[in-house]
Amino acid sequence: MISHSSNSSGFGLSPDSPHILLLTQRAPFPPDRGDRIRSYNLLRQLSQHWNVSLACLNDERVSDAQREELERICFRVAIEENVGLGRWVRGLRSAARGRSLTEGLFQSNQLASTITNWTTETEFAAALVYCSSMMQYVELPACSELPIVADLVDVDSEKWLEHANRAKRSWKRPVYRFESKKVRLLEQEIARRAKAITLVSDDEAKLFRTEVSRTTRVLGVANGVDATSFQAVKTKQDRPVELLFVGVLDYYPNVEGISWFVQDVLPELRDNLDFRMKIVGRKPNAAVLRLANENNVEVFGDVPDVRTYLDNADIVVAPLRLARGIQNKVLEAMACALPVVLTDAAATGIDGQDGEHFLVGDSAAQFALNIQQLAGKADLREHIGKSARNLVEQEYNWSSRLQPLVELLQQITSTPQTETAVVR
Repeated sequence: MISHSSNSSGFGLSPDSPHILLLTQRAPFPPDRGDRIRSYNLLRQLSQHWNVSLACLNDERVSDAQREELERICFRVAIEENVGLGRWVRGLRSAARGRSLTEGLFQSNQLASTITNWTTETEFAAALVYCSSMMQYVELPACSELPIVADLVDVDSEKWLEHANRAKRSWKRPVYRFESKKVRLLEQEIARRAKAITLVSDDEAKLFRTEVSRTTRVLGVANGVDATSFQAVKTKQDRPVELLFVGVLDYYPNVEGISWFVQDVLPELRDNLDFRMKIVGRKPNAAVLRLANENNVEVFGDVPDVRTYLDNADIVVAPLRLARGIQNKVLEAMACALPVVLTDAAATGIDGQDGEHFLVGDSAAQFALNIQQLAGKADLREHIGKSARNLVEQEYNWSSRLQPLVELLQQITSTPQTETAVVR
């Protein structure tokens, strides 16, 4: 366990300012994958209004730089390193007890003890639970009356069901269906306990109302992008055309999507286009590494700064066929004024237009045709790139996107204690 407490937050709030408990399934820094990008920006927004006590797990070793950045922002921090085979043993035990694997994977007695101790030291106005896996910590007796907002991001029960329907290996299908069923029960429990639930898009919010709970307060709170960190790149005229995919490379939807692209889409291009394909992202698994055996395909894995690869790219591809919410990788490419070719699933939640802000293709032939059109027309690449950049600058800054969630918490934390009890 790594823990730290301080007298004030990094944003200059006094210790007497209201306190809030934030629970995340991974340490929110560095913001180098989808869940961390959202949780880090959420943490920064919360820390401008409340003293934030952050309790989280992390499935990697925690560096001094991670810890120092989080301590700079938060009132106090507790991080439990969640590594090794023990987490999988806990997952199987959870399943044996009739709960989801997910809950067991993120279970920690030490983190639960820390949270319980915090509630005796600090008066929390509310707790924000990031992802369903962390809900177990506000079911502790010490948190029984604490007002809860759950940012579930996606309807995970539907995600597991999609995985089951698409799994190529037959033994995975019943596992995914089991997890879908148990996570659905967890989502229903959260709906009964939480004051409100937020998801990453209006579509996900609608799905939750339809499939999980019609009575809970639910709203869509979309992701944003820091456009100042992603500068527009110039349209290049050199050949070969450089294609780029960015994403965590042991995450099944990314692996499935980029495998489909290399195996089904690139053959449509090889006779008609001189190109190089670069695949960049953390933790490339064996299936992704094998893609480098294909002609003109390079796998770079983890890199110090993905913006270097965005700067050199001509076209970004997002060939995801299993996608929920809003894809950060797409927003970041758009912020760089790069044309993006993507599937309809990857475009979900982004208020852009096909042909104006990106190009959509769901079949291998259409996806390849879109790339060919962009590769042959520098002016089209420039037009779509500029339109995309303008869209994210105007509509997708983090402050405005997360404001509804901040306002929701402000409303809940200002409720009189006679209506909403506070844990002390």
